[in-house]
Amino acid sequence: MGKVLCEGGLVIFASLFFLKWGVHTGWTFAFLLLSTFIFLLSLYHFKVIPKELGNDQVIRFKKIYAEVIREFLQLAYLRWTILFIFIYHFAENQLSKIVPLFLLDKNGLNLSTTQVGVINGALATVAMLAGILLSSAILRRISLNRCLVPITVFAGITNIGYVLLSLYTIQNIYWVALILSMAQFGFGLANGAYLLFLLHSFGVGKYPMSMYAVGTALMGLSVTIGGALSGYIQYWSGYQGFFLWILFLSVVVIIFSIFLIRKENIVAHTI
Repeated sequence: MGKVLCEGGLVIFASLFFLKWGVHTGWTFAFLLLSTFIFLLSLYHFKVIPKELGNDQVIRFKKIYAEVIREFLQLAYLRWTILFIFIYHFAENQLSKIVPLFLLDKNGLNLSTTQVGVINGALATVAMLAGILLSSAILRRISLNRCLVPITVFAGITNIGYVLLSLYTIQNIYWVALILSMAQFGFGLANGAYLLFLLHSFGVGKYPMSMYAVGTALMGLSVTIGGALSGYIQYWSGYQGFFLWILFLSVVVIIFSIFLIRKENIVAHTI
């Protein structure tokens, strides 16, 4: 919902101000609205979050952290699990930064801000949520050990759409919306499998939620590094080269998923 409101609603809202007051004023109003919401949210958290911890609680938390790290380092297949978590969404972490620029750029599809808000912020996000819901329904009936590779292959295939958009500069707005929605649907489908793998791999031990938090921190590291590198890669290779790079990463992830299933059988160990 937050993604729909920020990347869809907020962008569309800002574009309405563009028509009357220009780009700078439009974005100023949009970010003032967002800042006001965050400020009110921070006041709420300031009220409900405990203010201080006693010395005994601080000492206890330090001991728990040490136990969590020790349990984490003792996990089976730790290196392969960390590598999988890091690379599985590495391509998507880069796409999320470059795709909006590609849609707006004159050297890309040269869409309007409103069109980008509707397509990338609203339609594609709804498609992603639909993929996540379908993924959860599938994984309730079929084990991840059987689903991981097919889901990963499907998600990789949908990234071909970005290559087609960059090679042929498709201007038909409906085709653009369809390609982006399919790509985000594939991402949502894969994201459900990814989170289940994360939960079963790290949601173990005496403090499963803390272990899971470590896993999500690794996921966040992948997001940060992928996002940081994306601009450099696109600058060096252009949009066409960048999307071909994304397709290459998708193939790498598919191969690695097959490796986990067939050779090491790590997924069967964790699920």
